[in-house]
Amino acid sequence: MRSIFLTIVAFLLVACASVVPPRPPLDAVAERFVKLTLEIGEREEGYVDAYHGPPEWAAAAKANTRSVEALASPWFAPFLMRASRRSN
Repeated sequence: MRSIFLTIVAFLLVACASVVPPRPPLDAVAERFVKLTLEIGEREEGYVDAYHGPPEWAAAAKANTRSVEALASPWFAPFLMRASRRSN
């Protein structure tokens, strides 16, 4: 009986000790998305209906003169890589 109890305690300690790797903060992902959307809105009339965020983000979007291809490449490159691997 004692060995069963010790085994259960050992399993519980091992289960509690496992470390889950941290996920990227959602705020950082949301910030990248909003900034990208603002930049697209500078090139596509009517894309951004209203914006009530930090004014410096909107100013940075106006000042940034990246092309549409440059805006799309960091976001779509991982998807394109996966698609090309599947087609081979």
